[in-house]
Amino acid sequence: TEIDTGLWAGPTTIKKFDAAQNIISACNTTISVAGEYVLNQSLNYGDIPDEENKCIHITVSNVDFDGAGFYLEGNRTDSGSESAFYVNPGIGNITIRNVFINNSWNVGIATQNDPETFTTGLTVFNVSFHNNSAIDVQYSGHNLVVNQSTFTNKPGSQIRSIDSSAANTTLFNWTVVNSIFNLTNGGDSSSSIKFANISTGLIQNNVVDLQLTASDDAFICDDCTNVSFISNVFSSVTNAIRVKNAVIVVLQHNVITLTVANEGNPNHAFNITDSNSV
Repeated sequence: TEIDTGLWAGPTTIKKFDAAQNIISACNTTISVAGEYVLNQSLNYGDIPDEENKCIHITVSNVDFDGAGFYLEGNRTDSGSESAFYVNPGIGNITIRNVFINNSWNVGIATQNDPETFTTGLTVFNVSFHNNSAIDVQYSGHNLVVNQSTFTNKPGSQIRSIDSSAANTTLFNWTVVNSIFNLTNGGDSSSSIKFANISTGLIQNNVVDLQLTASDDAFICDDCTNVSFISNVFSSVTNAIRVKNAVIVVLQHNVITLTVANEGNPNHAFNITDSNSV
């Protein structure tokens, strides 16, 4: 493995490999060759030069990143576009697993907002996100799978765990299963999952404990087609599932416990408007 380790001189770029699994030991790393990668220590965003904003930058298809249970710590205090992982558009078959993404990243896993060039095939497995907008794949994510992951925040920190928000672009095959969402007092516009313009989605076997404001929704499905919410457990939610402008939405075997509504802001287990075949 050949690695340029000059953190302050420029990005740490992995160039070519001899072993089957390649070691990642620093933030500001660009992965530009397909293969298997593994962390050998926790990394800190404070080690990155101010002009850089990505800890791990993936620019090629067919990458399996194993965090080996280590942390990616984001300690930046300024607002911006810092991301623990940044995945280029136009690539696919990316797996990110077994890693803690912690504290003050603007986004945990981000893709470029390009409505013409899509990322196809992003799997997030056994990843813990804390205090960041976790997965932002606006405009550019087909075949997203999130499995056995956790999402938490500290009180007062606004968060949206999984966000498509893809206006005028249809994203296909999104799956969120076996995951835990525990968010508290997130502020305005917080939610667990926002599916916008999603065709074929599955949200199943998730545990959702949200103590948000009366205007917040646990799951949002706007302009969705063929999306299923099955066997999820909601507790302490003000609004569980909001569906708008959707076609073919399945709501089955969900358990929902609502908090007491604020005056003038009624709570809803299901808030369904302008939709067909629900």
